[in-house]
Amino acid sequence: MKKRYGKVFAYFLCNFSLMAVSCLILGIFYMVSNEIGVGIYCLIYGIIGAFITFLMTKRLNSRTPKEERVATWFRAWKLGVKIALNITLKIIGFIFHCSIGFDTSIPEEDTVATSRGEWYEKRKYVYDENGNQYEVGRSGGYIQDKSGNWIKVERDDVGEPYIGSGSEKTWLK
Repeated sequence: MKKRYGKVFAYFLCNFSLMAVSCLILGIFYMVSNEIGVGIYCLIYGIIGAFITFLMTKRLNSRTPKEERVATWFRAWKLGVKIALNITLKIIGFIFHCSIGFDTSIPEEDTVATSRGEWYEKRKYVYDENGNQYEVGRSGGYIQDKSGNWIKVERDDVGEPYIGSGSEKTWLK
């Protein structure tokens, strides 16, 4: 058995034949449901698809003996379906891989800093109520004074930061 069509030919034969059938059915459906304008466009697309399918079938039949024409047409159509499904599944796989592979969510520290209003997440230096400058540590839970001592940052009930304890609280800005 000699092959009388290529993969691209089979793919387009399948696509145009499916387009012709589906657009004709859809056009009739829209005409019945009183969407005349959309129905006419669907019927036109269906007729165009049927015409292209007819031309492709005529070309395929011109290269095929009479006794093999129907079988050759269905083999070409079946190959076109396989190619279309293969392309579709690869595109879906690529989209799925990209959606799983790339994390587009906001990092946890940004949401926490925004939601709790933590002043030390984005700053390098903070100041107390007396104007003294402190360097903020990497974790944000400690500050370093000018002498190099690390001091733990506490919070009151409202969430305002301070250093010290008891009645000797120094508020930070």
